Amino acid sequence: REFQEVLKFEGNNREVKLTIGLIYLEKKQYEEAIEEFTSLLKDHPADHRIRYLLALTYEEKKAYNSALEEFKNIPADSDLYGSARIQMGLILKEEGKGDDAIAVIRKAIHNKKEVPGLYLFLSSLYEEGKKFSAACEVLKEGLSVLPQSVKLHYGLGALYEKMGRFKASIEEMEVV
Repeated sequence: REFQEVLKFEGNNREVKLTIGLIYLEKKQYEEAIEEFTSLLKDHPADHRIRYLLALTYEEKKAYNSALEEFKNIPADSDLYGSARIQMGLILKEEGKGDDAIAVIRKAIHNKKEVPGLYLFLSSLYEEGKKFSAACEVLKEGLSVLPQSVKLHYGLGALYEKMGRFKASIEEMEVV
């Protein structure tokens, strides 16, 4: 109510409207959150943060097709691209479309190689499918692009440990 009062004086204040949308989302009032974020997006179509929040709201509402469409509209030059693609992968995995999730993340890595979370998520998809060597290769691919990534070294060390490759695991953890 307080933020809506502020809007009476501030008019079309993006941050206030965004905060109202976030409050609706936190209270699980998805329709109201969608309405706020959609309205904001009409006025600010290039604001990827708003689109990301709209997509998250659809995902929370289990309106997966709408969520996927919104996440898909976040371009590779956005700071939210990697997170959006990971969310897409999570939705596809939830829907039992593991191969589609892998394809989305592979394409995302092709478009934006410097996001360690993409390699970690793709590796976890392979690991869940018991494809440990493929999971290792993904992390090694990530390390070839991001050799200083603590997250990737840690992920590879943990994966080696699961595979019983203890010496290699210790070597990776020493790097960490």
